[in-house]
Amino acid sequence: TVYETPADLAIEPMAEDNQGTKCYSVADIISDSVSGSTVTLLKDATWNQTWNLANKKLTFDLSGYTLTLTNYFNLNSGADLTVKGGTWSVQTSSNVFRINSGAKLTVESGSFSKTSTWSNYLFYLQGGELEITGGTFSWSYYQIIYGESYSSNKLTISGGDFTANG
Repeated sequence: TVYETPADLAIEPMAEDNQGTKCYSVADIISDSVSGSTVTLLKDATWNQTWNLANKKLTFDLSGYTLTLTNYFNLNSGADLTVKGGTWSVQTSSNVFRINSGAKLTVESGSFSKTSTWSNYLFYLQGGELEITGGTFSWSYYQIIYGESYSSNKLTISGGDFTANG
């Protein structure tokens, strides 16, 4: 028997989009989800790959689950990502969301916390746009939001609870 897909191996998907596409890895979410779709986490998961997103609009809904991050999201030109729901447990030494020129990140809800003392910034603006309308943010040792001196950086905060220590 030749096994060609995770479904053949009886592996449960980590996420599914509203088009019915099952996602077994970060790579699946990036490559297989249709622009404009909502990808919903189906179980607690650990994210150990870099997510390089460009020229695609996605909503990523943790739907009450916990996502443990050991790597980062790199949002490039044309990326438009909305995140909401669940718990984001950060265990990476990288900046978690790198928002580059021409990219946008919207945070609607969720709980974001750093569980290590060596993580950098949660949101790192490098010419992109960050909009926060809700969520709970608990961060230590570094700023929650940091922006390089790009004239195209745009930050809008209309909601959320922020706690920074250290």
